[in-house]
Amino acid sequence: DRGTPCSTSMHAGPGQWYLIDLMGNEVAAAWYGLRHGNYDSDYSLRHWRLEASHTGRSDGEWVVLRVHDGDKSLNGGFASASWELDAPRPQQSQQQQQQQQQPEFFRFFRVIQTGKNSSGDSDSAILCLSGFELWGLVRRNEAWPAELAERTAQLEALGGVGAKVEAQYEGNPNSEKWYPGTITAIDRNTGTASIEDERGRKWSGAPPATIRARR
Repeated sequence: DRGTPCSTSMHAGPGQWYLIDLMGNEVAAAWYGLRHGNYDSDYSLRHWRLEASHTGRSDGEWVVLRVHDGDKSLNGGFASASWELDAPRPQQSQQQQQQQQQPEFFRFFRVIQTGKNSSGDSDSAILCLSGFELWGLVRRNEAWPAELAERTAQLEALGGVGAKVEAQYEGNPNSEKWYPGTITAIDRNTGTASIEDERGRKWSGAPPATIRARR
């Protein structure tokens, strides 16, 4: 969405990350772009890497597509920049290297902060982004319809809208805590549910990774 940008950030802490799930699509990316998530240059990214995965699991295999160390391209309120990507290449024989290599498609992409941001103070661990773009080849994820149907069935099995559940708060992805909440809506296009807790915090998630029956 290239509309009006908004200020966004993650909790301060080491190894903060944003994950992008393309759901029904997969991309073999040639370029990618980021947009800073603040009205001024505070908290601008300086050290990070872009990774891609077929499964999106935190304990799964992630391919490093690009590493940034001391990159000052994002420097200003809602500044944006783009970078070319080197496609990951497995070890090949000389004959294979002479053949055209098929691009590798991924469903999941994540940006991980690997060092301090531009602030250099107590807030230097905050990850602040408001935009992510990919350029490359796109294809349909053939496994998505079955996964979407399974997600929706699991949400209905939990009780659907109004169900009392436990969910991981998406504002703190490094936490393993589960918070009690209520399903307020179900998006059948994405297989995700909107959650609200007793304090009025609202977020979204999908079973079984971030939503489960209340224990």
